[in-house]
Amino acid sequence: MVSDLLLDDNEDIVDISGWEDFEHGSILRASTDWIEHRDAHGLEKFEPAKNVEIITLARHEFDDNLTYFLQSTKSVILPIIQSPFHSVSELIDPRCQPSAALANLIASPWSPLHTALIILSNSGPSVSEDGPIDLLTPHIPVILMRHGPDHTHFPSRPHMSSFRPRSAPSLRSGLFRSPETLSSLRYEAAERFLRWREVECAVEGINACHRETVSLSTNDPSWNKAKWEAEWESRLSEDVATSCERENPMRDLAQQCFDPLHLSSLVSFSMSLLGPAGRKLSRSISSFVDKLADNQVRIAMVGSLCLGIGVGMMIRG
Repeated sequence: MVSDLLLDDNEDIVDISGWEDFEHGSILRASTDWIEHRDAHGLEKFEPAKNVEIITLARHEFDDNLTYFLQSTKSVILPIIQSPFHSVSELIDPRCQPSAALANLIASPWSPLHTALIILSNSGPSVSEDGPIDLLTPHIPVILMRHGPDHTHFPSRPHMSSFRPRSAPSLRSGLFRSPETLSSLRYEAAERFLRWREVECAVEGINACHRETVSLSTNDPSWNKAKWEAEWESRLSEDVATSCERENPMRDLAQQCFDPLHLSSLVSFSMSLLGPAGRKLSRSISSFVDKLADNQVRIAMVGSLCLGIGVGMMIRG
């Protein structure tokens, strides 16, 4: 088992917790360090960090049938690998584009992404393993090792992890004693997550367009295109006039939206003339009265002037 390969006689492991079962296998948590806590009274308490997590799948999930193996890979392994993908994706703004800064955040030691998938093979490279490996490598760094006395190195495959140990000691050394190797694996995992995120965004965009197209499709048997066109054409002028009146009833005559060929539009247009005509007549009358009042004032002033001159001449005479 991978757990034995990684943990047996490993001096870097300080604590191993018990196995915890889940739907498709078991989870083992181990620790390479202790976390110190202090209670309210200042007493020290040490707890295992549980910073190593190993997931193994039940053997009954797979068999020698290639078709079933591929189906199990899609239905069991991929959902486990992609489970943290969804939780991380929910924390990232959809408008955020892939960048070095984003990759650095995702590749941090506190990221929930799985670091690597280790496959132990009892035989040499086989066609039965090609399909599942090709399916998994775009989603997680895959480390393929031969299990047993024969440590012949597997040939290189596309998208495989750059870390390719030849033995269990080299595997443990790379994962537990080489920060560079561990950081490289985490960056590879982050790159695969970002690729998955871009694919998911593209698929969501295509699905959104497809849903919009389907909603406007004319293939619905309950929808009669000819009947809809006839009703639409008969109501077009009325709907336009009603909409124009509702949006801006006080619009100038030059900007009124009407259809002169539609009776109700013609009546509405004729009625709309009464308001401006009345306002114009009212303005004309008001202007006339104002002018008349001005003339009366002028006449009164001239008359007063003449009267004053006449009275003055009489007094002098």
